[in-house]
Amino acid sequence: KIDLITHQFLGKPYVLFAQGEGPKADFDQNPIYRLDAFDCMTFVSDSLALLEAKNVSGFEKNVLKMNYYQQKPLFQNRFHFTNPDWNVQNEKQGYLKDITPQIFPNKFQIAITPINKPSWFLH
Repeated sequence: KIDLITHQFLGKPYVLFAQGEGPKADFDQNPIYRLDAFDCMTFVSDSLALLEAKNVSGFEKNVLKMNYYQQKPLFQNRFHFTNPDWNVQNEKQGYLKDITPQIFPNKFQIAITPINKPSWFLH
């Protein structure tokens, strides 16, 4: 099923920062989702949201669950950072599972970088 879904997107343009909070947003007026162009995160999240959906309403709900705290599409609620936000939240929700240790036992390293979100938001 994932192969069928993702093949529909072959040849679609890569667009930086494709996801936003919609046309009425305060900071990022890009659409909440789009299927005509992607960046790396929207390609993965929109593909997974489609995979888990039974209809359009389910897809839209999945997009909100996968990308925003409390499913509220606000800039400050978005999972901006892949590993500390998006990966962690989507693993908690059952959309993802980190299988790195099974694939590369004892052959991977974890890098830790502190992120000061309040300071990041100010910029």
